[in-house]
Amino acid sequence: YKNGRLAVLATIIKQAGPTPRGIGTKFLILDDGSFTGTIGGGVLEAQTIQEARKVFETGL
Repeated sequence: YKNGRLAVLATIIKQAGPTPRGIGTKFLILDDGSFTGTIGGGVLEAQTIQEARKVFETGL
């Protein structure tokens, strides 16, 4: 929860090659679609948001 909202916290735990963000970078996605931080944008960030939506829908 953050301010009474459901949230998913994504954290970079491994890197392969050069990346815009390092290990430990966090990205918080709220159930209303808003987010705080970034893990570098692009495809990875879009996929992370999609996975967060699945978590909100299923609870898994």
